[in-house]
Amino acid sequence: MVPFIKDSAVESLYNLTNPATSLIGSAIYGELKIGEELISLESKVILQKSFGGSVVAYNATLEAEWEGQDYEERVGEFQQSAGVSYEITPGFLVGGEMLHEIEFPDWKSGERSVV
Repeated sequence: MVPFIKDSAVESLYNLTNPATSLIGSAIYGELKIGEELISLESKVILQKSFGGSVVAYNATLEAEWEGQDYEERVGEFQQSAGVSYEITPGFLVGGEMLHEIEFPDWKSGERSVV
């Protein structure tokens, strides 16, 4: 039996600058997800800087969702994340990431949270 697909998404990533050849690497990302009871738009700005075997990255994300039978529930979210990784051997990296989220229920006020 084939599982029922509840939603589908289309995403795109466009590199503005290359982190290997530019002072800082940058890219923009977009995603559109549509389903039975969900429409979601997500956009990101991605920045990256490489230092030998280390990589420092920053992402800023803005997301809007409409949920429910008539898409009456509206939620927005702004996220910022920063991370660093170090390449111990080719194919094995260790690192950490910090994430800060602000949710906007009905796009009226902000609820702060840190994950």
